[in-house]
Amino acid sequence: MRVNHFDVIVIGAGPGGATAAFELARAGVKTMLIEKQKLPRHKTCGGGLTYKVTKALGFDISSVVERTITNFVLTYKMSHPRVVKSPNPLVCMVRRSEFDNLLTSTAVNAGAQLMDETLVENVSADDRCGISTSQGMYTADFLIGADGATGITARALGLMTDRVLLPAVENEVEVSSQVAEYWRDKMSLDLGTLRASYGWVFPKEDHFNVGVEGFGHHTDFAR
Repeated sequence: MRVNHFDVIVIGAGPGGATAAFELARAGVKTMLIEKQKLPRHKTCGGGLTYKVTKALGFDISSVVERTITNFVLTYKMSHPRVVKSPNPLVCMVRRSEFDNLLTSTAVNAGAQLMDETLVENVSADDRCGISTSQGMYTADFLIGADGATGITARALGLMTDRVLLPAVENEVEVSSQVAEYWRDKMSLDLGTLRASYGWVFPKEDHFNVGVEGFGHHTDFAR
């Protein structure tokens, strides 16, 4: 069986993996980026990028920005609202399907080789990093596991065994034009409704992303 070799293999085409592949490729490093799903793909996420992150990327993402936030609405147990205003942009709202696809396309344009719809079945890290996938075997001098704490990289190499779970529930909600206009440049964070948790309202172009997240290891999490 033919084994293809790369300088670096990146597993996972989320923001971390795609950005790593972009930086490596534009530096002339032979890089392969592997993603198990077909791009673009939906990703459960609030989709809020701090303005500092958008500037640190080094390329224009305006094509996927749906709202630019300058006001934070902060609440405690869904009451006592305080609005924090900024004269400068604070957060850019995106859909992860479009944002991740843009990052991946930028990495490919810089020279990275993309393999989406490719399942990584096993990872080894002996003298040389090796992966077996649904498309064949590949090796690399270095491996970047950007497939998350429960991904195949962490499982195969025994990493992240002491991780703390942060379960989240979110929903995409349609709102009236009046509500959408009120939230045009605002987002909201709520603390204290559930212990060790926070809730959010992230407005997008035609819907709101609403959810709550917290530390699931707390025995009194729901009190």
